[in-house]
Formats: sequence, structure tokens, C-alpha cells
Amino acid sequence: FPVTIRMRTLGDKRRIAYPLYALGDIKRKKREFKEAEKLLSESLQIRRKLEDKIGLSISLTGLGNLYENQKKYEEAEKFHLESLEIDRQLDNKKGIGVSLSNLGKIYKDQGKIEDAEKAHLESLEIKRQLGDKKSISASLSNLGIIYFEQGNDKAAVEQLTESIKLKRELNEVSGIIATTHRVFSLLNKEAQGLYFTKLSEFDLTKFSAKENCWFTNIQLMDACMNDDSISSADIRKISTYIIELCQQNVIRDIDDLPVEAFYVAAKKLIQLNAPEEAQELAKKALEWIGNRKTRRKEELESI
Repeated sequence: FPVTIRMRTLGDKRRIAYPLYALGDIKRKKREFKEAEKLLSESLQIRRKLEDKIGLSISLTGLGNLYENQKKYEEAEKFHLESLEIDRQLDNKKGIGVSLSNLGKIYKDQGKIEDAEKAHLESLEIKRQLGDKKSISASLSNLGIIYFEQGNDKAAVEQLTESIKLKRELNEVSGIIATTHRVFSLLNKEAQGLYFTKLSEFDLTKFSAKENCWFTNIQLMDACMNDDSISSADIRKISTYIIELCQQNVIRDIDDLPVEAFYVAAKKLIQLNAPEEAQELAKKALEWIGNRKTRRKEELESI
């Protein structure tokens, strides 16, 4: 903050706009929302006065992300739409792609699946034009999740596996684990074995707690779907560990949470004649889902 204060004294508004935004975004990621809103809003006001359109688009995106983090979807949509409009005026393709991706995520969480699909498809097309493999893989993953929500498992597998292929080319270990976690339950037994073997080639000791959570989710799904000897006690032990990992990481994104793993495990517990334990896992998954609209919600509620 001392540097920012000195700049204020000098009255150099253009130079303080970015530090305000950067500090605000750091606060957002730390979930210090009140302070983040203050800093990001001030950055936005300065850039509006300066008519700095590129900077304005960035500050709008920051506020949109802030409100999305707080599930204030109407406010988030407003800021991302204004950012998108500015980027279209500037023909800033990278910015357009980012804004469309952000809007797609908001629409998905609101259950506006068709709007989400449209936004992610346009974002993917732009990213392909730019040849940005990292961004392309992210859009493919987003589309795969959308198709999963629509119940179009074939399309979901196609998008998610293509995303994993690109992430392997880029050696994005974290992204590979996360996307495998999202596609695993949709694969056939042979493909599950292949993907699980590839993941096991990584140095598991170097996994972050979040990556370890995803990997353990995959282990749970693999055991429930392919190991006939698994017991309800085994499932209880693994699921308890997953809950502990989630609490350590404060995971909040619905697509990062082990909802699908717990859905698969709950179904297996019913087969093992352990309905009460199945209901406990379903209850936890529903707690994570909250007010979001998602494909497994009704099935979990019926367990």
C-alpha cells in the first residue's frame, strides 16, 4: 500500500489504477470481499474518468469475478457483459474470449444451460483462431461440463478427452487431474483403467492438497465402479478423507467438488445394502450443490 499512497499524493491516477486493480484481485482471491470491492471499484472509477477502455474492461472483469465468487450472479453478469461490449468495440479477441467464458460459467451455475453452451462455443471459436492451446483446453473442459449437465455424455466425453489431450501436450499436470476427475465416471471400464494408469505415472508426492483431492475422487469412483471386493467401510474411509481434503482447500467451485464421486459411491452403498450411509453421502453432496441447478441434484435427493 505505501507505493499506492505515494502515487495518490502525486495525483497520478493513470498509474494507480492498475495497482488498485491488482491489490483488489489479490483480496478477491483471499476472499476478503469487502476490501476487494473497494479497491476494484476505485480502479474502475479512475479508468472510466480516463476513458481507458482496455483498463476499463480489465476492471469490469475483476468486479464480475468478485460478484461471481459471492454468487451474486446478476451483478456479475452486468459487469462481464459491459466488459464484453468494450472488447467487441476494440476487437480485442482475447478479452472477448475471456468475457464469454466468464458469462458461460455464470449461466451454468444459474441453470441457463443453453446460454452457457452458446457463450462457451463462441469463446472456443475465438480461442481456436488465436491458437492459444491453454485457453482452448479450458473452453473444451467448460463445454464438456455443459454437455454433461445436458445429459449428452457422448459429447461430454469428446470435449473433456480432447481437453486432456491438449493439457498433456502442455504438461499441465493439475489440469489433467482436474479434467480426468470430471470425465472419469462417463468412461467405459477399459478407458477408466487407461486414464487411471496414466495418472499413477505422476509423482503423487508432489500433488497439492487440491490435486490430491481430485485424485482421491477418481480412486473412489474407480473402486466403486470396478472393484467388486470394496466394502461400505472402505467407501466410508475414502469419503471421510475426501471431506477432510475439501475442508483444507476450501474448495467451492461445483465442478471441483466431489459431487460425482459421492453420487457414484452412494449408488454403490445402496448395492451393498447400506442405505443410511448412502444417504449420508448424498446429503453431503447436496450440501455442496446448495442452490445451484445441476444434473445429479434430483437423483441425490431421491437416495
